[in-house]
Amino acid sequence: MKYAWIFLLSLLPLFSIAQWTEDFSSGNAMSAYPNADTENYVINSNEQLQLNASLPGFSQLQFPLSNTNDTWEFSCFVRQNFAGSANNFGRILLTTTAEADSGGYNVSSGAIGLMIQMGEAGSADQFQIFWDNGNMLAPLGNGFGIANGVYGQLKIKFDSLFIVEFQDNDSSEFFPIYISDSLDYFSPQFLTLQSQFTSSNAQNFYWDNFYWGAPWVPSIPITYPFRSIVINEIMADPTPSVGCPEIEYIELYNTTSDTISLKDWKWVNSSSFQNFPSWEIPPLSYLLVCDQQDIFQWSFPVLGLENFLSLTNSSDSLTILDATNQLIDHVHYSIEYYHTDEPEGGFSMEQIDPTTACSGATNWRISQSPTGGSPGEPNSILDATHGEEKVEILDWGIDTNGNIYLWPSLPVTQDSIALKINNQTEHYPINTHLDSAIIRINDYNQQGTITIESLNVCHQEQAIEFTIEYYIPRDTSVSMWMQELLFHPFENCPSFVEFFNPNHFAISLDNWKIGNGKDVLIDVQNHHHFIEPFGVLALSLQPETIKQFYPKSHAQNSHIHRTKKMPYFTQAEGDVEWFYKTERKDHFSYSEEMHAEGLEKYEGKSLEKISPSDAHSLWITASSQVGYATPGYQNSQRYTTHDSIDTWTLSPICFSPNGDGKDDFVQIQWNNALSSEWVQWCIIDQFGIPVYHQDAEWLGNARRWTWDGDNHDGERCEPGMYGWVVYSSSTQYQILPTLKTFVL
Repeated sequence: MKYAWIFLLSLLPLFSIAQWTEDFSSGNAMSAYPNADTENYVINSNEQLQLNASLPGFSQLQFPLSNTNDTWEFSCFVRQNFAGSANNFGRILLTTTAEADSGGYNVSSGAIGLMIQMGEAGSADQFQIFWDNGNMLAPLGNGFGIANGVYGQLKIKFDSLFIVEFQDNDSSEFFPIYISDSLDYFSPQFLTLQSQFTSSNAQNFYWDNFYWGAPWVPSIPITYPFRSIVINEIMADPTPSVGCPEIEYIELYNTTSDTISLKDWKWVNSSSFQNFPSWEIPPLSYLLVCDQQDIFQWSFPVLGLENFLSLTNSSDSLTILDATNQLIDHVHYSIEYYHTDEPEGGFSMEQIDPTTACSGATNWRISQSPTGGSPGEPNSILDATHGEEKVEILDWGIDTNGNIYLWPSLPVTQDSIALKINNQTEHYPINTHLDSAIIRINDYNQQGTITIESLNVCHQEQAIEFTIEYYIPRDTSVSMWMQELLFHPFENCPSFVEFFNPNHFAISLDNWKIGNGKDVLIDVQNHHHFIEPFGVLALSLQPETIKQFYPKSHAQNSHIHRTKKMPYFTQAEGDVEWFYKTERKDHFSYSEEMHAEGLEKYEGKSLEKISPSDAHSLWITASSQVGYATPGYQNSQRYTTHDSIDTWTLSPICFSPNGDGKDDFVQIQWNNALSSEWVQWCIIDQFGIPVYHQDAEWLGNARRWTWDGDNHDGERCEPGMYGWVVYSSSTQYQILPTLKTFVL
C-alpha cells in the first residue's frame, strides 16, 4: 500500500482507530469494508475506488470512523466525469450514525452531521453543503463551480473554524467553499459515499486517498544554507576515456558537519529536473550521481537515477534545489571552465575550492588526475587558499518597459537594490533567477546614467562598479544599418556584425533578425539588447573572445552583446540580411575583393562602412592602426563632413561621359573656402579602391574640380557607383576627410 495504517490501537476493534488512511493500493482493500452495494465498486488499474454498476440507479458505500480528538479533518480525492443533473450527482456524508442504504438520503434517520452534494439540475453547478440536525436538512452554503464535473481534492476540517475547501486538479491552492465559526461541534462516526446515476455514468465516479484524523499539519523540511551541498565535479564529455569509466556524472560534496538527506531535493539540468531519492550524504563526504544503468561501473557507492539528464559537452546549466525549492548550488559551465586551449574528452571539470561561498568560472579547472577525474575523493586541483571570486556583469539589457536585465557571473541573492541615477540613490525591487536578475524600474522614464555599486551574491555583499547609460528602447521598424562585418575571423574567434542607429532614440532588438540569404533568419535578441541613439552595437556569439582578439573593444564606450545564434558567413563572398520581423531593412553583399589592395591575408580583417549614416555608402578594410577591426565602437575608416551640409556640393549625382554634351563629367565644389586651406582628392570605386587622384595643392582662388570618368592610365572606368573623397585642412591644419558618392 502507498500509505499505512498508523497509530493503531491494539485494544480497539478494527475500525476504532484514531487515524485512518486508505489509498486502495491493495487489490482486496474492499474486503475490509463490507457493504450491501460492495459488488457495484472496483479498485481500478490506477489504484482508485471506482463505481462499476451495471444498471442505472443509486449506490452507497459506508466506512466506520473513530475520533478521540476535539478537532478532526477529513480529505479525499474525488472525480466525477460528467456535468451534474437531477439524475447524476454524488454525495459525501459525515454523520454520527449510519445511513441506511434506502436509495437516497434518509433525513429521518436521527443522524447528526454534514452532507456535501456534487451535481444538481441546471448549468450553475457548485458544491452544495447541508447540515442535518437529526430532524431536517438545512443548506449551509455553496461554492466553486463544477458545471463540467469534479476532479480534485476535497478537505473538511473542524478546528477553531469549520472549513470546507477544494483543490482543483490544475491548481496548487485550495479554494475555500464554506467557513463558519458557529457550527456546533459533532464527532462523525461514519463516512458515506452516495452516487445517483444514469446508465451512461454508471462507471464515472472515482475516490481515492482517504484521510481521517487530527488536522494534518505538513512537516517543515529542514533547510540548509546556500552551497551546503555543492556540485563539485562534472564529467560532461567522457569520450575517449583516459581511465575513468566512459560515462557522464556529477559529483556532490557535503561541505557541512551534518548528515544531509536528499529526500525531495531536485537537480535541474537547464529546464528539465529529476527528484533525488531518500539518500543521505555524511558530513564532508562525496556522492557520485549518474545513470542507473551505470552504477556497477564504480567500486564505491553511487546514486543512480533512471534516465539521468544528459550533460552537454560545451555548455549547460546545473542546479540543486532543496525540498522547499530553495537554491542550494548552481553551475552554468562552458568550455572556458576547463581553462585550457583545446579541452579533450575524458577529462572532468573540478572545483578548486568547494568550500568557497561563491564559485564561478575562476574556481574551476580541468582535472589533473591521470585517470581524467577524481570521483568520490578530493579533487586533484584542490586549493583551499584560492579565495573568493568577484562578481562580474556578463551581459545586460533593457526591455521596452524600462526594466533592467542583468546576467551576473554569480547568483544574486537579494530582493531590492540601490541604484545611483544621475548621482541620486534610489531603491528598486529586484527579481532574482538562477543566472539572471530583473530590476523593476519601469516607473522611471528618463534618460540618465545608472551605477550599481554593490550586489549581494551567494548571500554576501560584494562591491562592484557597473555603469550604464539608461534609455527606454522603442520597438519600431525605423531604419538601422549594418556598418561593419567580420566574415573571415581568426581561428577560434567568432564572426561579428555591427549596426548603427541613425535615430535620436534607442531601438530595441527584440524583433530584429539576421540572415545570410540562404538559411532561416535568426533572432538576434537574447537579453533585451538595444542600440543607443546614434550608437553602434556589435553582435557575436562570444563577446569576451572578440575582446581578446581586438583589445581596443575593451573600452568603456564599446558595445558588444551576446546572441543565441549567428548565421554562418562564407569566407570568400556572401550576403548579410537585416530584418525587422518580416520586413527586410538592410542588405549587404560582401566579398574578399572588397578589401584594400596589397593585403596578403584577409583573416581577422573586417569591412567597415565609410559613411554610417548613408545607406548606400562604400565599404573598405578597417585600419591597421586599430587591429583591422573596431567591434562595438566607431569605425576607423569613418568619413564625416566637418563643415555645414552646404560646404561641399557635387553634381550631377549620375553622369555619362559619352560625348553627347549632356552630363559628360561630374563636378565638385567647395563653398566658403579660405585661401589658406590645403586640399587633396581622389576617386574610389565601390570597393574603396582609388582609381584616380589629384595631387595636393593650396587652394588660392580655386574652388571647383571636375572628373571625366578616366582612371590613372587614361582608361574609361566601368559603370557603377563611385565616391569622391576630399581631404582638406581646417584652420588648425588638421586633415579632415569628406565623402560624396555618385554614379558613372
